[in-house]
Amino acid sequence: MEKEKEFEQIVKKHKSTIYTVCYMFSKDEDEVNDLFQETLLNLWKGFDGFRGDAAVSSWIWKVALNTCISFDRKKKRQGEKIPLGWRTSATTKSPPLSASVSRM
Repeated sequence: MEKEKEFEQIVKKHKSTIYTVCYMFSKDEDEVNDLFQETLLNLWKGFDGFRGDAAVSSWIWKVALNTCISFDRKKKRQGEKIPLGWRTSATTKSPPLSASVSRM
């Protein structure tokens, strides 16, 4: 129970830092909230492993940054996928609308 209280206090103190890092990677409110939640999950998972060699704020910043970088990479990989129904050929001038939408 003590661990949960300590974690909650740390999150309350540093939530603006977490939000700032998340907002640097996305301006979409839903994505920012998803990134914030994912960061909290990653912080919780690594909480026992935090040794205190660095300041808590530095650790939180790094976890938030790594979470957002991973999200950005995953988003870019998914954006590069081309739907199976779209093939380029001499007769096809442009991809179907579904392929264009999936790249946005």
